[in-house]
Formats: sequence, structure tokens, C-alpha cells
Amino acid sequence: MGVLDDSREALGKLIFLSGSYVAAWSWVMVSFSAIHALEGEPMWLHAWTIGTKDVAIGPRSCLSLLLELSLILGLTFGLAKLAEGVHHQWIVTLMTAIEFFPAPIVTELLISYLDANPGRDFNHGLVDIFACWVLAILVYLMPNGTRRYDRLIVPLRKSLGFALGVAWNCWIRSWNLGILELSLYLVVMCCIAARIVAPSPPKESGCQRRHGDLVLLTLKVVFAVCYRDWLLTVCGQSWLGLIVSLSFVVFVSAFLKGLIWRANLENAEREIRAHEQDMHPIVLRLLALLPCFWIMYPWLPLGLLAGRHSSKVKDRWAAFSADGCAIAFSLVTVNIIEKAVMSLVKGIGLCDPAHICDAPCTVLLLQVALAVVISGTAILVVQPMAPSLEEAGEISPGTGQQAPLLDGA
Repeated sequence: MGVLDDSREALGKLIFLSGSYVAAWSWVMVSFSAIHALEGEPMWLHAWTIGTKDVAIGPRSCLSLLLELSLILGLTFGLAKLAEGVHHQWIVTLMTAIEFFPAPIVTELLISYLDANPGRDFNHGLVDIFACWVLAILVYLMPNGTRRYDRLIVPLRKSLGFALGVAWNCWIRSWNLGILELSLYLVVMCCIAARIVAPSPPKESGCQRRHGDLVLLTLKVVFAVCYRDWLLTVCGQSWLGLIVSLSFVVFVSAFLKGLIWRANLENAEREIRAHEQDMHPIVLRLLALLPCFWIMYPWLPLGLLAGRHSSKVKDRWAAFSADGCAIAFSLVTVNIIEKAVMSLVKGIGLCDPAHICDAPCTVLLLQVALAVVISGTAILVVQPMAPSLEEAGEISPGTGQQAPLLDGA
């Protein structure tokens, strides 16, 4: 496979996943505005670019939180049931969007509720992470069941895994890292993720496998949100900056795909074994951090990250980078949609510069119309690039197998 073929494959997967996520985000935006309007809040109080702004008002009680979560999950359940009846060529595309849909909403509602008390200091962020982790562990340890049960439990698992990743990034964001520190943190997180993803997952569909799914999903969200933050920090949030950010995500996705598939991990493993006889393993790993060392041993860093798992690690790395970049791409795209919608409603006088809307119903109807256009266009564009049911590993949505959405197509 040549460089051009690698780039085309990476671009196709990025477009499919990103388009499916953007279709879901368009309705996430409508849901956020509807919730705010019902609670009497300004419709633009929360950014739907998840986790970028402090939340001033969230669900006012545990009961209201449970009701809102039940409504969102019930809607997802109904949409998934409807998607099962469409033509088989559309199932993977629709299920990818549908199962992603509740994740940002559940995340925002849960973190809003946890941050209901004033002030978000260092310790408060750790409390958010711990609470999301406990909830995610409890749900992920629940066994698979019937088709109807899995339609509900699978989106809930993925939503809580998404929330855990966002909670972690909210805590990191409270450190107010500069560009250099954020860049270093992003590189370190990529290395940690590559090392954790390297081992093969357990073949049995038990608690250990589901816990591995939670860790994998959380790492993807941590990478994607941090990547989005880094792009907005470096490129800015102007129209030009957002377009440059999207272009950079596409370039990095194609570059990583080519780098991964051309990595000579078998040769790197032989080099590691040979050098471990001459020097201490810790010294070897420290030398691998030096760029000048890469000239003599170009694949040594990737070999150290792969460890003893070089047989299938390229597939797992490629799937992780594709899905992480797709989530980041969709997050930046939502920034563009948000900017366009806000400019439109303010331009026609529906909302003032302080984000107060005198006609919330009109604004909501406008968002619904835009969501229909955006989601419909996105689904139509990406459907030809969708994997088949067999390739996606979803012979039947009720078999308990993971859909491609946040687990990589």
C-alpha cells in the first residue's frame, strides 16, 4: 500500500466518523438549547463545545438530573430501535451517530450537577473525576443482556466513559497551561495512550474486557478534547483559525496512519533486545527520548511503546488515532457551527450580544431546521464511506458487540 493509498484510507475513515459525530452534534445543540429554555436560562449559557466554559447553572436537584438523563436515554433507545429497521447499508452510519448523541448531553448534565456548588478549584476537579469514574465503573461492570437491554446500556456506558474523559480534561484545564506546557502534555498523553492500547484486549466479553473498553474510550476522549484545546490555543477561534485547525486535524490523521503502517516494529524489537544486553533498560528508554538517537534507530521509540505486542498493535493504534482525530474534528466543526448560528440569530435580532433571546421558540425552531439540514447532509455525504456490518463487527445491534462509534470503526 502506497503513501497515497494510506492517506485516502485515513481520510475516508476520518470523514465517516467525523460526519457521523457532526450529525449527532447538530441535535445535541438543539437539546442543550431546549433544556436551557425550559429551565429559564439563557439559551447560549453553555457552550456546546463541551467542557470549554465553566458551568454556572446545572440541574437543580438529583431528581431533575435523573429525569433529564432518562429523557435523553429514552430518546436514544427509540432512535436505535428505529435505525434497526432501515436498509442494512445505512445501519452502521445511523447507529454511529445515534449512539454518540447522548454522550455530550449526559456529560454536560452530569458535570453541571457536580459543579453546582460555586467555585471549581483543584480538589473540586478531582471530585468530578472520581464521581464520573465510580458511575462509569458501575455501569461498565453490568453484564450484557437482551437486545432491548443493550440498546439502553451500551449508549449509557459510552456516555459515562465520555464524561470521565471530559472531567479529566476540565481538571487539567484548571491548571491554565501555556502553549508549551499544553503541547508537552498532549505529547505525553499520546505516548501513554499508545502504550496502554498496545496489548491485545481480552477475547472474553467479561468484566475485564468491558473495563478495557472504558479505559480505551476515556483515553480517546482525553486525547480528542486536549487536541481540540491545543488547536484553539494555537490557531485561535477566528474563522480562519478554525479552518486551519480542521485542515491540521486532517493532515495529522493521514500522517499518523502512514507512520503507523510503515513502522518496522519487528526490527525495533530486535534492536531493543540487543541493546538491553549492553545497557540498563531504563537508560535505553531515556536515550530513546533524544531526537538525535532517532536518526540511528528511527523505529526504537515506537518499538518501546509497542512493547512485546507488535503483532496487532498497528491495527489498534490506527483505530485509536482515527477515532481520536474524528472526535477532535467534530469538536472543532461544532465551534464553527456555533459561531455561525450565533452570528445568524444576532444578525436577525433574535438574540442580543449578552446572549439573551427574546424569542426562544423561534431560535429553537431555527436550530431544528439547521440540525435537519446539517445532519441530513452529513449522513448522506459519509454513508458511502461507511464500513459494512461485518467490517464494523455489528452483525446485529443486539448481540452485545460494540458498535463502531467511539470504539473505532
